[in-house]
Amino acid sequence: MVGNHRACKQTELYEAWKVGAGNPAAKPGFSNHQSGRAIDINLLGVPKETYAWLKKNAARYGFRRTVPSEPWHWEYSPPRRAVARGARR
Repeated sequence: MVGNHRACKQTELYEAWKVGAGNPAAKPGFSNHQSGRAIDINLLGVPKETYAWLKKNAARYGFRRTVPSEPWHWEYSPPRRAVARGARR
């Protein structure tokens, strides 16, 4: 699992994407990976049942898929009630 990309790695990913190699990548400094909101989950060798569980239950824990073409990419978006609870403290 990758929780964040260092600036140099993000630059590498962005430059590759700009020349047509690799997946879409955010400009360095604007990546949800760099902010800690996005993770990539290695799905190689994962049983179908495990991925089915993830898809079914991720939202309960504040995660959602935001890039349809990347089943490994998940972003944390806390439920509104959790955000509201934190604001009241």
